[in-house]
Amino acid sequence: LFRKLPVSDTRLNTESGDKPADNLCAFDDIKLDIGDTLQLQSQGEGPQSRFYVRLIGYLKGRSIIVTTPTQDGKVLLMREGQGFVVRMFSGKSVYAFGTSIHKVANVPFPHLHLYYPGQVRGLVVRRGARARVNLIAAVVGADGRSHAASLVDLSTGGAMLTARLPMG
Repeated sequence: LFRKLPVSDTRLNTESGDKPADNLCAFDDIKLDIGDTLQLQSQGEGPQSRFYVRLIGYLKGRSIIVTTPTQDGKVLLMREGQGFVVRMFSGKSVYAFGTSIHKVANVPFPHLHLYYPGQVRGLVVRRGARARVNLIAAVVGADGRSHAASLVDLSTGGAMLTARLPMG
């Protein structure tokens, strides 16, 4: 169903059964918001690791600034030149590009400058856009028990729901 694009989010689907459209675009055409989550997958020697960071900002043609990954509340050590595949989701598409760390900074807080990509590969995976919401919900299971949950996004093709306990 999908052409080969390094995207790991198993929740993504085309919702329509149509063949996804693959294209190249510029990073600033993606229209990411400050605070959006990006996935960094390490490249090179050693075990492959995936980290989630937040977008702090970017300067076209210069660098992308993200938070430094953490694990168990501790900042992970990163080195300049370390390579990553960056993945993100925006609107109806997933995007990916290769980059490396240009500069590791710790002042005024830990953050990374990533090399700005020449182009980004995008893949349309949804027919309808999702709207971010934060709605309290009650879900009744097949056994008749009620569970507390939150709706975190809605679209014409479905919704994403979060809950503290497994419901199924």
